[in-house]
Amino acid sequence: HESIPNSFRRVPEMTVLETHHEPAEAETHQQPTVMTPPSQTDHNASSNSRLSRFMQQMNADLALSTPHMELDETSDEDNDEPMPADEPDEEPPPIGHNDSATTIGTTFDSHEQRPSLNIMANPKYAISFRGRSKQVGMRRRSWYGYFCSRGFFHKIYKCAYYDDEMRTILQLAIPFTMTSVIRDGLEFLEVVVISRNLGTTSLAVYYVVQFVLKLSTMVLDGALSSLYVLCSHAVGAQNYTLAGRYAQLSVVVYQVLYIPIMVLYWTHGSMEWVISWLGLSERDATAVDIANQFAPYAMLYVSVAVFDTTLHSLLDIIGLERYSTLLKGIHSIVSFFGVTYISLFEDAELWMIGVWHVGLCALFFTVNMLIVIYNQWLNDYWRGMLWTCSLTDTRAVKTFLVSSLSLSVRYMVEYCGWEILFVFAAMQGPAEIAVWGLLGSAWDVVDDIANAVAGAAKVRVAQLLGSNAAAAARYSAHKTFFLSIILSSVWSFWTYLFRHQFPGWLTQDIALKKMLYGLLPLVCVGLLVLPFGTMAWA
Repeated sequence: HESIPNSFRRVPEMTVLETHHEPAEAETHQQPTVMTPPSQTDHNASSNSRLSRFMQQMNADLALSTPHMELDETSDEDNDEPMPADEPDEEPPPIGHNDSATTIGTTFDSHEQRPSLNIMANPKYAISFRGRSKQVGMRRRSWYGYFCSRGFFHKIYKCAYYDDEMRTILQLAIPFTMTSVIRDGLEFLEVVVISRNLGTTSLAVYYVVQFVLKLSTMVLDGALSSLYVLCSHAVGAQNYTLAGRYAQLSVVVYQVLYIPIMVLYWTHGSMEWVISWLGLSERDATAVDIANQFAPYAMLYVSVAVFDTTLHSLLDIIGLERYSTLLKGIHSIVSFFGVTYISLFEDAELWMIGVWHVGLCALFFTVNMLIVIYNQWLNDYWRGMLWTCSLTDTRAVKTFLVSSLSLSVRYMVEYCGWEILFVFAAMQGPAEIAVWGLLGSAWDVVDDIANAVAGAAKVRVAQLLGSNAAAAARYSAHKTFFLSIILSSVWSFWTYLFRHQFPGWLTQDIALKKMLYGLLPLVCVGLLVLPFGTMAWA
């Protein structure tokens, strides 16, 4: 033990391999170079021979235990020296022996090919080649055994531990979650108002129009969702012009692809064909007229909302998420009270609600833009957003399209199954459409909680990656994953707890109540599992 230089004793009270003490011999050839402090030079000069023999003995043991492993010692071939006969070979201990001890292995430098000592934990012999380590004599544990190990529970503890990173995540996640809960909750209440005051037919037409719009813009939604990833990455790298170009690309690509769809529905009576195909016109002759009046305003609202969504995304990324949350909350509250007031009129129709949504969205976008310009919050981004043509930046366009298409695939996988089931429900009648739509609205309220935390994760992780902090980004991703699962589990539990009262809050129709009551437990199970996929994809 005393033959090992003090420079290698990095950990106090460490167990090392025992060597025999022999008289120092004269140096007849070059010994391996070992980095030591100046104070230990004399002592190390007298113990280089012992150290060399000690390492050669370990190499011999390794050669016996791993016959197919070749040690790269080309520069020290001339230094091989037979071990003395009075020093017996040391057999490797059985697997699992002395697990708490720390032993010494050999590490070969990838550039100078010189052996040096490396203090490592189990197993007894550990060899590192060019950045890759191979452990000898280590029994591999089964994959399912990890979830019962101390390491797994320690990782859970680290994810739940409240530290600076968790505080930063919550500063992003709380505004995102509040925005989702307020917006989706009030939109859900608007649907309840339409169901109670305008009737089942108007509610069925409302959901059919929303179904057509979501199906038409499913691929385009990836362009808006990619902003949180691409702009956050650009902001983390302090490339504000590039972030502005991504914002411009999202608006341009969305509008260029969406406007032809909108014109197609307006001019060729496609909405009337959809209503007839689903069989609503056979059960209620007024369904086609209601759809033709409401659909143009619903499509125009989507086109206007693209600008407002892009502006709010930039505000969330640059650290103004609280202001963005406040403005979105005010918008949702005013929209809900406006819909409630309109629906109280005796001759109220669904198209009036569409007009109200379009006008209010345009008003709040204008107010938001004026506030941003007055406070000069986006001065670094205007050049990329307004004064350059982002389509000429081929690298930015390629990155944007790749990211948008991958997110579009996510939307298709997530929503296509729901839309197909909507078609089956619509073929059974207006009541089934209303039930499936109400169930979808309730699903969105809880699902968007996981999406809100996923949005916070996108912003935080992308900023860390843009700052070249990959380890911190991985740590942040694990924490947001844990937080999303906990929140979704709590909401699923409360939804199941109030499953008896929930249908009565949504509708007064007895048949609809029975169908909703039968479906709610299945929704709770789905919401409990869905955050795993949502967060992993984010």
